[in-house]
Amino acid sequence: MTMKQLTMVVSVCLLVGVLLAQPGQMVPFKGYCYGIPPSQETVSGTYYDQNHTPVVIDQLPALCDVVGNSTHIGNFSGTIFFLEWPPPPDAPLPLGVVLWAANGDEVWADLTHVSEDGGLATILGGTGRFAGASGSWTNHPYDKPVPPGSLFAHLFDGMISSVGSSKK
Repeated sequence: MTMKQLTMVVSVCLLVGVLLAQPGQMVPFKGYCYGIPPSQETVSGTYYDQNHTPVVIDQLPALCDVVGNSTHIGNFSGTIFFLEWPPPPDAPLPLGVVLWAANGDEVWADLTHVSEDGGLATILGGTGRFAGASGSWTNHPYDKPVPPGSLFAHLFDGMISSVGSSKK
């Protein structure tokens, strides 16, 4: 499947999901992303933990940036960063991710069980139409050639609570 065909399939899924989903309902969340070298060395701002408690992060190291496309977000960019620095010894890497939709809405997630074979993300919420979102997704290696300059390519699939775009 070419990148153009994949983008078309994801766009059609997004349209169908927006038209049929009721607010709060869990709906499929699928897409792809590429990891690229970070645009900044550190990340600062407000992040929300598993209890939806705001946590101010200041100058935590960025691992990489991501760009991609998914259902419910569309084209996005984002940053994967360490939630704790230095990382705890003999423990899974504490990673967070923020994805930015083209209109500035954000999706926040924790990444766990990260390896070359993928990982698991738990959606913690977001801003705009993703405020209060929940769900999760699993990353899988993308078996197509990685674009020049990319660190990795992943497909992902899971579920996200509907953003309620079909409100009448």
